[in-house]
Amino acid sequence: MLVVALDSVHTLADLEEQQMVELTHQEQPGVWLRLLIDGLLLEPFLHPGDPTWRWRWNPGAASGVHLITLHVGEDEQALIVRVLPRMLDRERYEVLLHDLRLAARDLALMLGGAFEDASATPYLPQSSQLGEPRGILLAYYTLFEQRLDLFIRAVQQIAARPRDHLRAESEEIPFGQARTLDASAPPLSFEQVPPAFAPQLQEAIRPGGGVLPTHSTQRRSRPNMDTYEHRLLKRTIDLLLRRVQRIESAAKEEAERSGTNRRAAEMQRIIAGCGAAAVQLREVRSLAFLRDVGELDAFRGPTPVLQRDAAYREVYRTWMTLRREPLLAPDAPLFQIPIAELPRLYELWCALQVALVLTCASGWVIDHQELIGDGVDGEPVVHIEPGDLLRIQRDPWTIVLRYQPRYRRLHNGSRAQLGSLDRHTRVPDLVLEAHGPDNALRLLIFDAKYRLDADGHHVPLDALAEAYAYKGSIGQLGQPCVDAAFLLYPAEAHMEQYPSRVGAIPLMPGASSSLADVITHWMVGIEQESEVRSQESE
Repeated sequence: MLVVALDSVHTLADLEEQQMVELTHQEQPGVWLRLLIDGLLLEPFLHPGDPTWRWRWNPGAASGVHLITLHVGEDEQALIVRVLPRMLDRERYEVLLHDLRLAARDLALMLGGAFEDASATPYLPQSSQLGEPRGILLAYYTLFEQRLDLFIRAVQQIAARPRDHLRAESEEIPFGQARTLDASAPPLSFEQVPPAFAPQLQEAIRPGGGVLPTHSTQRRSRPNMDTYEHRLLKRTIDLLLRRVQRIESAAKEEAERSGTNRRAAEMQRIIAGCGAAAVQLREVRSLAFLRDVGELDAFRGPTPVLQRDAAYREVYRTWMTLRREPLLAPDAPLFQIPIAELPRLYELWCALQVALVLTCASGWVIDHQELIGDGVDGEPVVHIEPGDLLRIQRDPWTIVLRYQPRYRRLHNGSRAQLGSLDRHTRVPDLVLEAHGPDNALRLLIFDAKYRLDADGHHVPLDALAEAYAYKGSIGQLGQPCVDAAFLLYPAEAHMEQYPSRVGAIPLMPGASSSLADVITHWMVGIEQESEVRSQESE
C-alpha cells in the first residue's frame, strides 16, 4: 500500500487501478481536517495518542484524473492524481473497442437499420479478433476496387452529354425589343407617347391613347442541370468521399496496430488506394455541370433516366451499393467510450453479442429493433439505451432482449405480472424475456461483470451471489420464472454451470461460442415446449 504525506508533497505520483493508497496529514491543534476526492468526503482513521490523520482510498476501476482537496481549517490544498489502467486492461480496451466496431457493423447489416435492401451476412465471431481488417477490406474492395472505375467513367460520360430539363425564367427587357406580350405580367413602368406612336399597339393596349410600358417581362425556357438525377449523383460523390476518408483513417489505425507484418502491408496498400480514389472523386466533383446542382432532399427511387441510360444506371448502382454496405458513423457515442469506463464498454459489447446471436437464430423473424438508427447522411448509428433493444418472433413465442430492465417489487393486488419477489428492485444488465401462449413467460438473464477474483481466472464470490439473487427473486404472479442466470466476465476459462441453473460464462472477442450455445439451447427448449403443448392440446 502506498503511503503519501500530504503535508510534505505538492504532487502525487501516478497510481494504478485497484492500488490502495493511504493519505496522511499531521494534526494541527484546534484545526479540523477534511479530505474530499472528486467532491466526496472521506472518513479519516484516528488513533488515540497518534497525531496523524489517515485516509485510505482505493480508486477501483476508475482510471482517469481525480481531484483531491484537503481542507485544513480555512486553508485549502488541491492535488491532482492520475489513475492509470492496468496494462492488461489497456490491451483489453483495444480488443473490445475494435471488436465492438466489427460486431456493430455486422448487426447493422443484418438488421438493415435505416437502409433499404441492406445485406444480411452471417456473423462470424471467430473472425472478430484484434487486428482482423475484415470490415476495412470489405468496404474498400466493394466500393473502391470493384466500382470506382466504372463510376468515374459513368460520371465523365454524363458530363459530356448531361440530361437537362427546361426551366421557365422571366427576364426584363426594353419594350421596343419585346417579341411577344404577356398579358399576365404587369408592366414595370410607363412613358407618355404621342398618339401617332405605334397606333396598332396603342389601340390594343391603350385605345384612348396615353402611356405605354418602357419595359416588358419576357418568359423564356433555358436548359437547367439541377435535376433529381444530378442531385443523386452529387450526393453519391460526397458519400464516397466521406467513405474513403473513413476507410483510410481506419486502415492507418490498423497499420499502426499491426506493426510490420503482412497485414500492415495490406493496410498500406489500402491507404494508397484511398488517396488515389479521393483525387479522382474530387476531380469529378468539380465538373462544371454539377456547379449549380442543389442538395438531394430525399431519395425517391429510380427514375426512367436512372433505369434506361447506361451511365446514369451505373450511378444508381453505386448509390445502392453504399446503402447496402453501411459504414457506421465514426463519431457515434458508442465508439467514444474512454478507457476509464472499461466496465461499461464491456457491458455494451456483451449486449451486442447477445443481439447478434438472436439475429442469427434460424426460423426466428425480427419483429422490431431499437439498436440501429439513422445517423449523419443516412449512415447507421448503434444505440444501446435502457429498454427493449430487439424483438424476434416465431409463432407462438416472442423473445424480447431488454437492457437494464427494472423489476420492481410486486405488491399485493398489483396488476403487474412480472417483477421482484422481494422488497428490492432488481436491475440485471441483459434479459431475454420469452412470451408465449396463455401468458407463459420464460426468462434468461445475463449480467456483465468486468471483475475477476484474486487468481484472475474467475468471477468473485460476491458477483456470483448476484446471479443467485436474480435467479430466485424475479418472478410472475408470485412464482420465480427465471430459467437461468449467468455472469459474463472477461477471462480465458471454461464455462461454469451449477445445478441451480446459475453459472458464469467467460466472454471475450474470439471466444463467444459458449454464449451462443447457452442461448441456442434455451431457445430450442422453448420451441420443444411449444410442440409438447400442441400435441397435448390435440
